[in-house]
Amino acid sequence: GLLSALFNNFLINTSRDSLLYGVDLSSHNLDLILRSVLGIVIGLLSLIMGIAIIKATQSPVTVKEAYALACQKFGSYFLVSMMAGFIIILGLVLFIIPGIVFITWFLFATYVVLFENKFGVDALKASKAYVEGKVPLILGRFVFGVIAIGLLGVFTGILLNFLLLLPSTVLNVPVVSIMVDLLTNAIMTPLILIYMYLMYVDVKNDYL
Repeated sequence: GLLSALFNNFLINTSRDSLLYGVDLSSHNLDLILRSVLGIVIGLLSLIMGIAIIKATQSPVTVKEAYALACQKFGSYFLVSMMAGFIIILGLVLFIIPGIVFITWFLFATYVVLFENKFGVDALKASKAYVEGKVPLILGRFVFGVIAIGLLGVFTGILLNFLLLLPSTVLNVPVVSIMVDLLTNAIMTPLILIYMYLMYVDVKNDYL
């Protein structure tokens, strides 16, 4: 959901910069803060776009209607993401293994919000029910998807840099670099959401 998409965007952008330019992020504190803030904004906008794409697959709607539905559900989506994130962080603080289990349990809570009209704790419980007894399998598929799409995002960013024919000195300018981030995230965030949606459909069908 939200956390995996934002983490994937962070992984893509920092990995791409390190591969291309050997950027020492610790020496660019102001740039890092600016990129982080705008990265979150870009990530959220890309997230809404991804939700709209998924919603559009469920029924024949116009682009405007799909985005309206996505915006309508975003508040509940965000709240459940934060609830799941808090529980996962608590699990990781207590011990690594509970945190990993919690991540797997609540992977699909946001999709329950979007497609089953369940909210809050009910969405978390439904997600947990879908993955019970299949934690290693679901976790393996999730990790594989994040790594595969993350690598695709890194190489997409590199490709965009070369296609735009921008030298390293220009791409180190925050505004230009952020524009490349925008293009990369706009492509990658919907991909991770669609991948997770297909996993959600699969585990739900198995459960039913």
